[in-house]
Amino acid sequence: MVTLPGNRLVSLIQLKGVSSETRSDDELVHLFHNLNRYFLALGKKEGKHLMLQTYITKTGIELDTPYILPLPALQDFVDAYTAPFRNGTFYQVGYSIALILKYREVDEGIERMSDLLSLSETLLAEYDPVIMGLEENEHGALFSQIGRYYSLLING
Repeated sequence: MVTLPGNRLVSLIQLKGVSSETRSDDELVHLFHNLNRYFLALGKKEGKHLMLQTYITKTGIELDTPYILPLPALQDFVDAYTAPFRNGTFYQVGYSIALILKYREVDEGIERMSDLLSLSETLLAEYDPVIMGLEENEHGALFSQIGRYYSLLING
C-alpha cells in the first residue's frame, strides 16, 4: 500500500493468466463470471471512491539453468523442450490490477484498503493473486515492489 497525493492509497495485485487452450469453455465461462463478481463486489463496497487500473505486461524469460539427466532419451526431451527458452524467444504475460482508493483519514483508508485486498485474495484465488509490498534484499535494505513495477512500466 502506497500513499498518493490527493488523499489516495494505491495497492497493486499481480495475477497469473489462464491459458485458454488448456481449459474447457465451461471453465472459461466460470472464470469470467467469478471475475465479473469480483468487479461488482468492489463497486458495491467502495463505489465512486475506488478507481481500478489494469496492466498487461510481457517480460522476456531466459533459461540459464542447465538440466542434466542420466538417461539420454530424457536429456534429448529436456533439451528440445527448453531450446526455445534458451534462445530468448519466450515471453511471459503478466496481469496486474491497481486499486486506487480515495480516503478522508489515512487510518480509515488503510483499513478499507486492507478489506479490499482481503476480498481480492478471496475472489481472485483462481488467478493466484500476489499483493505487492516491500521486499528486503540481501543487505537488509527495503525496496518497494510497487515502485519497481511502475518503473518497469515507465522505463521498460
